[in-house]
Amino acid sequence: MAYKSNIPLATDLLSQSQDDLLNNFGGTKTLVDVNHVTFDASGQGKHSFVEFPVQAPVPTTSAGEVGMYCQTSALTGNPELVFSHESAGSTYEFTAAQKAETGYAILPSGIIFMWGSGTVNANTTAVATFANGAGIPVLTTVYNVSVTREGSTGETGVLFYQSYTTTNVTVFNTADASKKFFYTIIGV
Repeated sequence: MAYKSNIPLATDLLSQSQDDLLNNFGGTKTLVDVNHVTFDASGQGKHSFVEFPVQAPVPTTSAGEVGMYCQTSALTGNPELVFSHESAGSTYEFTAAQKAETGYAILPSGIIFMWGSGTVNANTTAVATFANGAGIPVLTTVYNVSVTREGSTGETGVLFYQSYTTTNVTVFNTADASKKFFYTIIGV
């Protein structure tokens, strides 16, 4: 039986509208029980689980509001969570990531973490290019660069970054053998 929003009417007798009222109460309980703690249970009124269906078109926010929703990602092609600033301002996918040896992740604030690795020969430099390609975010500003080398105790030589841009890092190796290195970049 379908939900009836206009019962009971002032002219209805309870005996005539009781079935409709019971149906509405049952429908309300069914609605509340989806992803919520049920009536009269410890924790009632709280969410037990949150699901976000893909939104298309993308919802907008008003002044004094922020939003969180799901949309099909331009970065990954999958449903991802999005944070939206007030008044339909900037939006940031914060579950999109490239989870590989060379990859990236985006925080709701818009901060982008990028990481990867490379090999640099003895007493020379090597350039490691950050994750790139269709749909991968491009850095406009780099705030922090960190480079570490693979190795074991007792090894000699120093490895450090010589320079960086918004697309790559140049690493210098003072050791007498080639070294694998790892980098982490923080930027926007």
